[in-house]
Amino acid sequence: MFAAREDTVLIARSSYARTVFNHIERGNSVLVTGDSGTGKSALLQKLYPLLEERSAVIHLERVSPWNAALREIFTQLHDQKALNILRNIPRTDWYKDIDFARKEWGKAFPNNDEKAKSLLEAFLEYQKDHPKITLVIEDVGGISPSIQPFLIAWLEAATLVVACLPEAMNKKDTRRFWKRLEEVRLENLNQKDTRELTKLVMQQNRVITRDDEAYTERIVALSQGNPGEVVRLVTYKSPDEVMNAKHILSLSEHSGAREEKGIAILPIVAAFAMFAIAWRYIARAQGDMNAYVLSGIVIAAVTVATWVIRPLLRR
Repeated sequence: MFAAREDTVLIARSSYARTVFNHIERGNSVLVTGDSGTGKSALLQKLYPLLEERSAVIHLERVSPWNAALREIFTQLHDQKALNILRNIPRTDWYKDIDFARKEWGKAFPNNDEKAKSLLEAFLEYQKDHPKITLVIEDVGGISPSIQPFLIAWLEAATLVVACLPEAMNKKDTRRFWKRLEEVRLENLNQKDTRELTKLVMQQNRVITRDDEAYTERIVALSQGNPGEVVRLVTYKSPDEVMNAKHILSLSEHSGAREEKGIAILPIVAAFAMFAIAWRYIARAQGDMNAYVLSGIVIAAVTVATWVIRPLLRR
């Protein structure tokens, strides 16, 4: 089922896909984590057709804003005729009119708490005759303490398959949610798989180089095995830019270079500013107008220097 494919998403990801699907088959909810660019969302999207074979699948891009997430869940349940919370409304054909259905839903459940509970009831009602609904959220990093109770409640009535950056798991007062999920961590590719991905993306983008092997090795070195970085470099950078030493910094390296410049310059600017402010207060206290005016000039110069330096730190 998860045999290797010529696909940019699933290169070296078949084992991860199999692990996620096995957890789901055992009735466990899953959290897919990994650094930016490791292919979390893409992996979930590739699993989507397999999940649809099992049950109704509700797919969200993100959990925040919460009100928008609730509306999207309602809409997809309505479209799949898996929503039964309005069964007592006299109009029997409400399934045919999403606008009418949502309006009635809003009247019946006027706040987010009640709407979330109504969806939980729909999950429970549906699973009486079907497997658990699978709720896929590509980015659950927007979870908050107020959202957490509803997601935890839904874990009993639906299978959750969610993804986020590792740092999102450090959010205050959300630990209970993460502990209920089976974590699958996506790592960067090894050199062999990075070369394979590079060559595939080159073929897809019809990249022509003077030396394919040298170009591939350069991409491997720059990307450090991050699939998203491989795609970015091959797709959006010319071979000359990649091979030219002046233009080969990756996103992380650019960020590091800017940070180093900021660390070096910031203390100097701050020292001048503090000195000028202190000088100005002393001059004012002593009635020395010459020093007072001169200190004001220094403060203005520091302000101008800050605006001049700022663009340099962004390069």
